[in-house]
Amino acid sequence: MNKTRNALMVALLVIAVLVGMTVSNSFSVSQPAQAQTNKMAKWESHVETGNSSLGDLQGRMNRLGEQGWEVVNVVQTKDGNFVAFFKRPRT
Repeated sequence: MNKTRNALMVALLVIAVLVGMTVSNSFSVSQPAQAQTNKMAKWESHVETGNSSLGDLQGRMNRLGEQGWEVVNVVQTKDGNFVAFFKRPRT
């Protein structure tokens, strides 16, 4: 009975070590957290304004999207014009 109990304890210990190694590898950080926070993205911004139709606005937005611009917000002014805000990573 002692041999069975010892074998079971060894098997449980090996399983615990293997699980611990697997868990610690899955949570490892490739870079220190402070180094990651120092690498903030730098952005370009662009503003489009106009009183175009929805179709024209979509066309302008699609052309800018092909150039890497991402729409951040579009607002309509009181007089019906629109203002579209874009951003893209600075290269």
